Amino acid sequence: MPIKTYSSGMKARLAFGLSMAMDFECYLVDEITGVGDKNFQNKCRDAFKERSQRSNLIMVSHSMNTLKEHCNMGAVLNNGKLQFYDDIDDAINCYIKG
Repeated sequence: MPIKTYSSGMKARLAFGLSMAMDFECYLVDEITGVGDKNFQNKCRDAFKERSQRSNLIMVSHSMNTLKEHCNMGAVLNNGKLQFYDDIDDAINCYIKG
């Protein structure tokens, strides 16, 4: 079937599958683990855990649990300024406080 007929969830799954088919030094991830059913989300989580052993991840997410699971450092954009944190919990606390 042509890709233009795919749902947004199927397009996300295809993009994820293609990105996992190639090894990169760094993966830029934007909320992908929130797409699809639980089975797909579990596959994403497992794939990221495996990839993080040999690659870096830059993850953008509003899910604090996802960030805690995959990240050890963080950055928060606040009023046009990007603040870096060596500890993900410090970054999350800053984000929550606004």
